[in-house]
Amino acid sequence: ISSHKYQRLRRSIQRSFGLNIDHFSHLYPMIIANLIQTSILSQASDVIMDYHLYRYANNQGKDMRYLESQKEQLRLFHNIPMEYQIRSLLTLGRQPAKAKKQIMSLLTDYSEKNTRLLYQRSRKQLGKLRHVLLYQRNRDMAQLLTEELNSNSGFVGVGAAHLFGSKGILRLMKKSGFKIQPL
Repeated sequence: ISSHKYQRLRRSIQRSFGLNIDHFSHLYPMIIANLIQTSILSQASDVIMDYHLYRYANNQGKDMRYLESQKEQLRLFHNIPMEYQIRSLLTLGRQPAKAKKQIMSLLTDYSEKNTRLLYQRSRKQLGKLRHVLLYQRNRDMAQLLTEELNSNSGFVGVGAAHLFGSKGILRLMKKSGFKIQPL
């Protein structure tokens, strides 16, 4: 993008979210957008659930594994066209109030245990990318879980948007013969 557009984007994100994107210029634009979304969540909540669950399991000495490696996550962003990523980040910079409202809606859905609505909102917000960022990842995670849990029991934590729908992890695990029950 042009230097002028970048400076406008930088100022908007600094003013709206308190982040200086100059520090993140080496990252994919969608990773920067995720950092911005995380900053919104951290302002709205004392503890981000992922971190809380990680700390709890670590303190309990639990064996922990990741369903996706860093390399796999980076490959996702690498395969999303750069023009799309830039356009998404520019939109976030132009419409910070809308971005905050969307994140807060997801947080409200989560806190009210309305995970089905959270899934529907997430799917809609992902647009065309839902196939890559949601459905394909769900298949990959369900396959790994099927292999891991065939001989062991375990506690699994995933983002709520990955749980529901005909292509959600819960449905895929049930199709593989697993009995799923909420805690």
